[in-house]
Formats: sequence, C-alpha cells, structure tokens
Amino acid sequence: LGWTRFPWSSGEGKQVNYIVINSGTVPGGSLKTFNEGMTLVHECGHWFGLYHTFHFGCGTEGDFIADTPMENRANYVCDYNKDSCDDEGNDPVWNFMGYTDDACVIAFTPGQRRRMHKMTINYRPKLVAASKRWIPTTTSTQSTTTKTTT
Repeated sequence: LGWTRFPWSSGEGKQVNYIVINSGTVPGGSLKTFNEGMTLVHECGHWFGLYHTFHFGCGTEGDFIADTPMENRANYVCDYNKDSCDDEGNDPVWNFMGYTDDACVIAFTPGQRRRMHKMTINYRPKLVAASKRWIPTTTSTQSTTTKTTT
C-alpha cells in the first residue's frame, strides 16, 4: 500500500527522502477498505521514526514504545477483543501503525507521539524550525493560523 524510509536513513540532506502511497488509498480511492487516507498516516509514522506495532511480536521490546500494547503479528481484522500476547491490553488494532482497515485505525499512543517529536528534532531539525514560524491559535468561534517573525 505504501512505503518510506526511517528518519535516520532519509533525514535532511539525504537524496532518498520520500513517502510513497498507492493512489487507491486516498479518500474515495479504488482500494475499498484502505481508501480513507490512513495509509499516508501510517507511512508518515514510519517517516517520523515509528515501527509497526507488531515489530518484535510479544518480545520485551515490542515497537520500542512502552504504552503500545504488544502484538504477536500483524492483524488484518478489526477485532478489538483480540489479545495475542500476555502483556496488559488487547492488540492495538486501532493504532495507525498496524495493518487493519482504515475504518478501524484511529490513533497514535502518547508514547508514539513523543517518539515522533524526538525523531523530528534529531533528524529533521529544519522541519522543527519551520514549524516554529507558524503558531496555531484557536478561539471559540474560529480557528486561525498566525504567522510570526523570528
């Protein structure tokens, strides 16, 4: 459905720095259960340094994120009650870094978000610098973006 490289192998200044997705995975695309855009979210997770939730199976390291429940192997069915490992918590079929259908995946864990942030600081510092130029502000009636100068 898609592929990319991890930030330590494709960071700033490297020629190989891309995300590729099948055109059928975009919203309304031809791949029926994968056409809500979640393939791009999943591949961005890799681009920002995340492994699959089932990376090391039920091993002690899992996906290197402490708050991701362990998963023995990739799940292709959205079964929220499946528990393939003895750790606390059912398999994270809802996680963007798994293989379940787009309708099933809804979130990254807080630990995954922290890892992506750290990887961005370490491997994509120009992206961090560029993001500091735009500060999102929200009021009760509207959402705007304010440009600041540094």
